[in-house]
Amino acid sequence: MAEILADDCSVCVDCLMVIANDDSRGIEDAAREKVVRAAVYGRKDGGYWTAGNDELGFSWQPCDCCNSPLGGDRHAAAILGK
Repeated sequence: MAEILADDCSVCVDCLMVIANDDSRGIEDAAREKVVRAAVYGRKDGGYWTAGNDELGFSWQPCDCCNSPLGGDRHAAAILGK
């Protein structure tokens, strides 16, 4: 059973799509896609992201996954470990 390393995280729509579906078709900028994929899959603590079902609404807080400072919709997520 996976241990919860961090819950109560909020992620941007770009990160959510990659976390939930490995789908980056909505990211038009190749550099942005690279940043998002590195943030989702490059965890050094061995953990991995999992998406929740809750939409948290609009926020100016940075995305907890890719750290983007852009405002936008945020969605619930958690980091699970081994």
